Formats: sequence, structure tokens, C-alpha cells
Amino acid sequence: MGQIFSQSQLKQSNPVNENCPVCQKSGKLPNLAGRFFIINSTECQCNGCKAIFDKNKFFKQVVTDAEIIDRGP
Repeated sequence: MGQIFSQSQLKQSNPVNENCPVCQKSGKLPNLAGRFFIINSTECQCNGCKAIFDKNKFFKQVVTDAEIIDRGP
């Protein structure tokens, strides 16, 4: 069966990102407020623990049709 959490466990002051390796180690209950924010062209930051990661770890590069045409066959 699933876990039962008390009201105090469900109310958290900081978001906990379920996809963040640092937040996962904290043992806190993850919630929907956990996010990664892009801070520059190569890095992103977890809004829960404030750890900074390589952006490619969580975000995929988007390739548009125009870029494919420019590259050629």
C-alpha cells in the first residue's frame, strides 16, 4: 500500500524537485512546485535546493526545421 503522510509532512516551506539528485537525497516529500530554471546558456538551477547543474542533464536541445535545412544532407 501507499504511504500515509501527516499534514505537517505535506506542508513544506521549500519546493522539492523529484527530478533533482540533491533533493532526492534529502528524503523530503517531492511536490509539484519543484522546477529547474535556466540561468545561462549552459546551466540550470533547482528551485528547491538551489543546486546548479549542466543544462543538458535536464533539458534537450530543440532543433527546428530551418536548422536541418541549413545543415544540408
